Amino acid sequence: MSTANQSTPSAAEQAEQFKREGNAMYHERKFRKAIELYSKAIELDGNVAAYYSNRALANAALERWQEVFDDAEHVLAKLDESHHKAVYWVVKASKEMGKPKDELLSLLPNSAAAIAEAWGSDDDEHPTQKQLDYAEEWGVRISEAIVKGRMDNLQKILEKIPVGSFPSNVKTGYTALAKYYMARKEWAKGLECFRMLLQYQEKRLPANEASTLDELATTYNNIGVCEKHAGKLEDAVTDLRKSLDCSIRAGSDEKDQNLASIWSNMGSCQVSLGKMDEAIKCHKKAVEIA
Repeated sequence: MSTANQSTPSAAEQAEQFKREGNAMYHERKFRKAIELYSKAIELDGNVAAYYSNRALANAALERWQEVFDDAEHVLAKLDESHHKAVYWVVKASKEMGKPKDELLSLLPNSAAAIAEAWGSDDDEHPTQKQLDYAEEWGVRISEAIVKGRMDNLQKILEKIPVGSFPSNVKTGYTALAKYYMARKEWAKGLECFRMLLQYQEKRLPANEASTLDELATTYNNIGVCEKHAGKLEDAVTDLRKSLDCSIRAGSDEKDQNLASIWSNMGSCQVSLGKMDEAIKCHKKAVEIA
Protein backbone atom coordinates (compact mmCIF):
# COMPACT_ATOMS: atom_id res chain seq x y z
CA MET A 1 0.00 0.00 0.00
CA SER A 2 1.41 3.41 -0.98
CA THR A 3 2.09 6.23 1.45
CA ALA A 4 -0.27 8.46 -0.55
CA ASN A 5 -3.14 6.05 -0.06
CA GLN A 6 -2.46 5.80 3.67
CA SER A 7 -2.55 9.58 4.08
CA THR A 8 -5.77 10.09 2.12
CA PRO A 9 -8.57 10.93 4.58
CA SER A 10 -11.70 8.84 4.51
CA ALA A 11 -15.06 10.24 3.47
CA ALA A 12 -16.11 10.36 7.13
CA GLU A 13 -12.97 12.28 8.10
CA GLN A 14 -13.49 14.74 5.25
CA ALA A 15 -17.11 15.20 6.32
CA GLU A 16 -16.03 15.99 9.87
CA GLN A 17 -13.55 18.53 8.54
CA PHE A 18 -16.29 20.22 6.51
CA LYS A 19 -18.45 20.32 9.66
CA ARG A 20 -15.67 21.98 11.67
CA GLU A 21 -15.14 24.54 8.90
CA GLY A 22 -18.89 25.12 8.79
CA ASN A 23 -18.96 25.72 12.53
CA ALA A 24 -16.18 28.29 12.17
CA MET A 25 -18.10 30.08 9.41
CA TYR A 26 -21.26 30.06 11.51
CA HIS A 27 -19.47 31.70 14.45
CA GLU A 28 -18.17 34.34 12.05
CA ARG A 29 -21.80 34.90 11.00
CA LYS A 30 -21.07 33.76 7.44
CA PHE A 31 -24.22 31.67 7.38
CA ARG A 32 -24.39 30.93 3.66
CA LYS A 33 -20.83 29.65 3.64
CA ALA A 34 -21.61 27.53 6.71
CA ILE A 35 -24.61 26.02 4.93
CA GLU A 36 -22.43 25.22 1.91
CA LEU A 37 -19.89 23.42 4.10
CA TYR A 38 -22.50 21.46 6.07
CA SER A 39 -24.03 20.40 2.73
CA LYS A 40 -20.65 19.08 1.62
CA ALA A 41 -20.41 17.08 4.84
CA ILE A 42 -23.86 15.61 4.19
CA GLU A 43 -22.88 14.67 0.62
CA LEU A 44 -19.97 12.67 1.99
CA ASP A 45 -21.81 11.12 4.94
CA GLY A 46 -25.58 11.52 5.03
CA ASN A 47 -26.08 9.47 8.18
CA VAL A 48 -24.82 11.98 10.77
CA ALA A 49 -27.69 13.85 12.42
CA ALA A 50 -25.42 16.68 13.61
CA TYR A 51 -24.69 17.77 10.03
CA TYR A 52 -28.40 18.29 9.38
CA SER A 53 -29.10 20.02 12.71
CA ASN A 54 -26.12 22.33 12.20
CA ARG A 55 -27.37 23.22 8.72
CA ALA A 56 -30.81 23.84 10.23
CA LEU A 57 -29.22 26.23 12.73
CA ALA A 58 -27.52 28.20 9.95
CA ASN A 59 -30.70 28.31 7.87
CA ALA A 60 -32.64 29.50 10.92
CA ALA A 61 -30.24 32.43 11.21
CA LEU A 62 -31.41 33.40 7.71
CA GLU A 63 -35.05 32.61 8.56
CA ARG A 64 -35.22 29.92 5.86
CA TRP A 65 -37.84 28.00 7.74
CA GLN A 66 -38.74 25.47 5.05
CA GLU A 67 -35.10 24.37 4.82
CA VAL A 68 -34.92 24.19 8.63
CA PHE A 69 -38.05 22.05 8.67
CA ASP A 70 -36.79 19.73 5.93
CA ASP A 71 -33.49 18.99 7.70
CA ALA A 72 -35.08 18.47 11.11
CA GLU A 73 -37.84 16.28 9.67
CA HIS A 74 -35.23 14.15 7.84
CA VAL A 75 -33.29 13.55 11.05
CA LEU A 76 -36.39 12.49 12.98
CA ALA A 77 -37.85 10.36 10.18
CA LYS A 78 -34.64 8.69 8.98
CA LEU A 79 -31.87 8.93 11.56
CA ASP A 80 -32.91 9.54 15.17
CA GLU A 81 -36.56 9.91 16.19
CA SER A 82 -35.64 11.49 19.54
CA HIS A 83 -32.85 13.84 18.43
CA HIS A 84 -33.30 16.86 20.74
CA LYS A 85 -32.06 19.55 18.35
CA ALA A 86 -34.11 18.15 15.48
CA VAL A 87 -37.23 18.15 17.68
CA TYR A 88 -36.60 21.77 18.62
CA TRP A 89 -36.08 22.88 15.02
CA VAL A 90 -39.00 20.98 13.54
CA VAL A 91 -41.30 22.59 16.13
CA LYS A 92 -39.77 26.05 15.71
CA ALA A 93 -40.01 25.89 11.91
CA SER A 94 -43.58 24.58 12.03
CA LYS A 95 -44.67 27.47 14.24
CA GLU A 96 -42.90 30.03 12.07
CA MET A 97 -44.60 28.66 8.94
CA GLY A 98 -48.00 28.37 10.60
CA LYS A 99 -48.16 24.59 10.39
CA PRO A 100 -50.59 23.10 12.93
CA LYS A 101 -49.31 20.81 15.63
CA ASP A 102 -51.62 17.94 14.62
CA GLU A 103 -50.13 17.91 11.12
CA LEU A 104 -46.63 17.58 12.54
CA LEU A 105 -47.66 14.82 14.95
CA SER A 106 -49.21 12.87 12.08
CA LEU A 107 -46.10 13.30 9.95
CA LEU A 108 -43.72 12.08 12.67
CA PRO A 109 -45.71 9.67 14.88
CA ASN A 110 -42.59 8.08 16.41
CA SER A 111 -41.48 11.49 17.66
CA ALA A 112 -44.96 12.58 18.75
CA ALA A 113 -44.30 12.60 22.50
CA ALA A 114 -41.13 14.69 22.18
CA ILE A 115 -42.79 17.07 19.72
CA ALA A 116 -45.85 17.54 21.94
CA GLU A 117 -43.62 18.35 24.92
CA ALA A 118 -41.49 20.78 22.90
CA TRP A 119 -44.56 22.45 21.39
CA GLY A 120 -45.97 23.33 24.80
CA SER A 121 -49.44 24.57 25.59
CA ASP A 122 -51.40 26.14 22.77
CA ASP A 123 -52.73 28.63 25.32
CA ASP A 124 -49.21 30.00 25.72
CA GLU A 125 -48.46 30.25 22.03
CA HIS A 126 -48.24 33.71 20.47
CA PRO A 127 -49.52 33.94 16.89
CA THR A 128 -46.65 34.47 14.46
CA GLN A 129 -46.82 36.90 11.56
CA LYS A 130 -46.81 33.87 9.25
CA GLN A 131 -49.96 32.54 10.90
CA LEU A 132 -51.70 35.90 10.69
CA ASP A 133 -50.66 36.30 7.04
CA TYR A 134 -51.93 32.82 6.28
CA ALA A 135 -55.30 33.58 7.83
CA GLU A 136 -55.63 36.84 5.91
CA GLU A 137 -54.39 35.48 2.57
CA TRP A 138 -56.77 32.56 2.42
CA GLY A 139 -59.70 34.27 4.05
CA VAL A 140 -59.65 31.90 6.99
CA ARG A 141 -61.86 33.84 9.37
CA ILE A 142 -60.35 33.20 12.74
CA SER A 143 -62.66 35.15 14.99
CA GLU A 144 -61.16 38.59 15.58
CA ALA A 145 -62.30 38.32 19.16
CA ILE A 146 -60.10 35.25 19.65
CA VAL A 147 -57.05 36.76 17.96
CA LYS A 148 -57.47 40.19 19.56
CA GLY A 149 -58.26 38.61 22.89
CA ARG A 150 -55.05 36.63 22.75
CA MET A 151 -53.05 39.72 21.81
CA ASP A 152 -54.67 41.82 24.54
CA ASN A 153 -53.80 39.12 27.06
CA LEU A 154 -50.24 39.08 25.78
CA GLN A 155 -50.01 42.85 26.21
CA LYS A 156 -51.20 42.62 29.81
CA ILE A 157 -48.60 39.93 30.55
CA LEU A 158 -45.78 41.92 28.97
CA GLU A 159 -46.70 45.10 30.84
CA LYS A 160 -46.16 43.27 34.14
CA ILE A 161 -42.60 42.16 33.33
CA PRO A 162 -40.07 44.42 35.09
CA VAL A 163 -37.54 46.08 32.82
CA GLY A 164 -34.69 44.56 34.82
CA SER A 165 -35.57 41.06 33.65
CA PHE A 166 -35.48 39.59 30.17
CA PRO A 167 -37.38 36.32 29.94
CA SER A 168 -36.95 34.55 26.62
CA ASN A 169 -40.52 35.27 25.55
CA VAL A 170 -40.19 39.07 25.78
CA LYS A 171 -38.71 39.43 22.29
CA THR A 172 -41.20 36.95 20.84
CA GLY A 173 -44.10 38.60 22.62
CA TYR A 174 -43.38 42.22 21.73
CA THR A 175 -42.50 41.29 18.15
CA ALA A 176 -45.71 39.31 17.72
CA LEU A 177 -47.77 42.13 19.20
CA ALA A 178 -46.03 44.78 17.08
CA LYS A 179 -46.49 42.81 13.87
CA TYR A 180 -50.14 42.27 14.72
CA TYR A 181 -50.56 46.04 14.82
CA MET A 182 -48.45 46.50 11.69
CA ALA A 183 -50.68 44.06 9.79
CA ARG A 184 -53.59 46.32 10.76
CA LYS A 185 -51.57 49.42 9.72
CA GLU A 186 -51.62 50.70 13.30
CA TRP A 187 -48.08 51.97 12.99
CA ALA A 188 -48.00 54.04 16.19
CA LYS A 189 -48.92 51.01 18.29
CA GLY A 190 -46.40 48.85 16.48
CA LEU A 191 -43.74 51.49 17.07
CA GLU A 192 -44.60 51.61 20.77
CA CYS A 193 -44.11 47.84 21.05
CA PHE A 194 -40.72 47.90 19.35
CA ARG A 195 -39.59 50.81 21.52
CA MET A 196 -40.56 48.86 24.64
CA LEU A 197 -38.57 45.88 23.31
CA LEU A 198 -35.60 48.18 22.67
CA GLN A 199 -35.81 49.41 26.25
CA TYR A 200 -35.57 45.85 27.55
CA GLN A 201 -32.71 44.97 25.20
CA GLU A 202 -30.62 48.01 26.10
CA LYS A 203 -31.06 47.50 29.84
CA ARG A 204 -30.72 43.74 30.00
CA LEU A 205 -28.57 42.32 27.19
CA PRO A 206 -24.75 42.41 27.54
CA ALA A 207 -23.44 45.55 25.86
CA ASN A 208 -21.37 45.45 22.67
CA GLU A 209 -21.56 41.68 22.18
CA ALA A 210 -22.22 40.56 18.62
CA SER A 211 -25.46 38.80 19.53
CA THR A 212 -26.75 41.93 21.32
CA LEU A 213 -25.79 44.22 18.45
CA ASP A 214 -27.51 41.87 16.02
CA GLU A 215 -30.74 42.00 18.03
CA LEU A 216 -30.55 45.79 18.35
CA ALA A 217 -30.03 46.06 14.59
CA THR A 218 -33.23 44.12 13.95
CA THR A 219 -35.21 46.18 16.44
CA TYR A 220 -33.98 49.52 15.08
CA ASN A 221 -34.82 48.33 11.56
CA ASN A 222 -38.37 47.46 12.67
CA ILE A 223 -38.67 50.83 14.43
CA GLY A 224 -37.57 52.54 11.23
CA VAL A 225 -40.20 50.67 9.21
CA CYS A 226 -42.97 51.76 11.58
CA GLU A 227 -41.73 55.36 11.55
CA LYS A 228 -41.56 55.35 7.75
CA HIS A 229 -45.18 54.25 7.42
CA ALA A 230 -46.24 56.68 10.15
CA GLY A 231 -44.73 59.53 8.11
CA LYS A 232 -41.88 60.17 10.56
CA LEU A 233 -39.30 60.00 7.78
CA GLU A 234 -36.40 61.85 9.43
CA ASP A 235 -36.79 59.74 12.57
CA ALA A 236 -36.91 56.62 10.40
CA VAL A 237 -33.64 57.50 8.67
CA THR A 238 -31.99 58.15 12.05
CA ASP A 239 -33.07 54.80 13.47
CA LEU A 240 -32.23 52.91 10.28
CA ARG A 241 -28.71 54.36 10.49
CA LYS A 242 -28.53 53.05 14.06
CA SER A 243 -29.64 49.67 12.73
CA LEU A 244 -26.94 49.76 10.08
CA ASP A 245 -24.28 50.74 12.63
CA CYS A 246 -25.26 47.90 14.99
CA SER A 247 -25.30 45.37 12.16
CA ILE A 248 -21.83 46.37 10.94
CA ARG A 249 -20.41 46.40 14.48
CA ALA A 250 -21.87 42.92 14.99
CA GLY A 251 -19.69 41.72 12.12
CA SER A 252 -22.49 40.94 9.69
CA ASP A 253 -21.57 39.05 6.55
CA GLU A 254 -21.31 41.42 3.57
CA LYS A 255 -24.12 39.42 1.94
CA ASP A 256 -26.33 39.44 5.04
CA GLN A 257 -29.92 39.97 3.91
CA ASN A 258 -30.62 42.03 7.03
CA LEU A 259 -28.23 44.65 5.65
CA ALA A 260 -30.08 44.60 2.33
CA SER A 261 -33.35 45.17 4.18
CA ILE A 262 -31.93 48.13 6.11
CA TRP A 263 -30.50 49.79 2.97
CA SER A 264 -33.76 49.21 1.09
CA ASN A 265 -35.85 50.74 3.88
CA MET A 266 -33.51 53.72 4.10
CA GLY A 267 -33.73 54.19 0.33
CA SER A 268 -37.53 54.26 0.50
CA CYS A 269 -37.37 56.97 3.16
CA GLN A 270 -34.99 59.05 1.07
CA VAL A 271 -37.35 58.80 -1.92
CA SER A 272 -40.21 60.08 0.23
CA LEU A 273 -37.98 62.92 1.45
CA GLY A 274 -37.17 63.83 -2.15
CA LYS A 275 -33.47 63.04 -1.70
CA MET A 276 -33.09 61.03 -4.89
CA ASP A 277 -29.29 60.90 -4.97
CA GLU A 278 -29.23 59.42 -1.47
CA ALA A 279 -32.09 57.06 -2.38
CA ILE A 280 -30.19 55.72 -5.40
CA LYS A 281 -27.07 55.11 -3.28
CA CYS A 282 -29.13 53.19 -0.70
CA HIS A 283 -30.95 51.04 -3.24
CA LYS A 284 -27.69 50.26 -5.04
CA LYS A 285 -26.27 49.02 -1.75
CA ALA A 286 -29.34 46.83 -1.22
CA VAL A 287 -29.10 45.37 -4.74
CA GLU A 288 -25.37 44.65 -4.36
CA ILE A 289 -26.06 42.65 -1.20
CA ALA A 290 -29.10 40.80 -2.56
